[in-house]
Amino acid sequence: MTYKNILENSKEEYKNILIDQCLDIFLIKGIDIISMNQLAKELGVGVASLYRYFKSKNNLVILTGIKLWQRIEFIFEGVFETETYRSLTGYQQLQQLMKVNIVLFEGHPSYLKFISEFDNVMLKNKVTPKQLSDYEKSIFSVGKEVYNAYQKGLKDQTVNEIENFDEFYRTCSLALQALSQKLLASKEILESDKKYNKNNEIQILIDLVLDRLRGKNNEESK
Repeated sequence: MTYKNILENSKEEYKNILIDQCLDIFLIKGIDIISMNQLAKELGVGVASLYRYFKSKNNLVILTGIKLWQRIEFIFEGVFETETYRSLTGYQQLQQLMKVNIVLFEGHPSYLKFISEFDNVMLKNKVTPKQLSDYEKSIFSVGKEVYNAYQKGLKDQTVNEIENFDEFYRTCSLALQALSQKLLASKEILESDKKYNKNNEIQILIDLVLDRLRGKNNEESK
């Protein structure tokens, strides 16, 4: 490896460290409220260095968004890379994958808040779909295991065939994401608000999705 390659690799590694650190700051303080100058101060670097690596705040925010979905994918990997998971039916695998929604809500609420604010910031700054193409790919990479479990479920007949599964999965994901974000943002205003368990409300929606998917060869349906 040449000195130039070593230098380029070290720059890329440093850039990735900055992205990770910026994401952590956004998760705590929010995206829109903090400027590049404030980010540089938090990181202990010159603001010129941030612009040299990322050109603009929009570019930096997009890269932190991609990094966030990589972290979420890592949570999925903790589920589907075990031998126990691979031995499950397709429907049972979908059950396990759907539980990640509860894990995010309980353990990583800042992730859900980030995704909501990310969308708002991109709209506010009029970022184009072309600029968000890599971010979009990072979202789809999380869904591939859900699709694999669905295909397995079709083969072992534990899952019903959905006419347009991509659209079904997108709709269910958006519904779960919106419900989680709403529950995180809402406060108990009415007396009746205190009666309901937020985790249970998410689980109810998950159960509705799983009921639609449950196939004829599923032990739970007998």
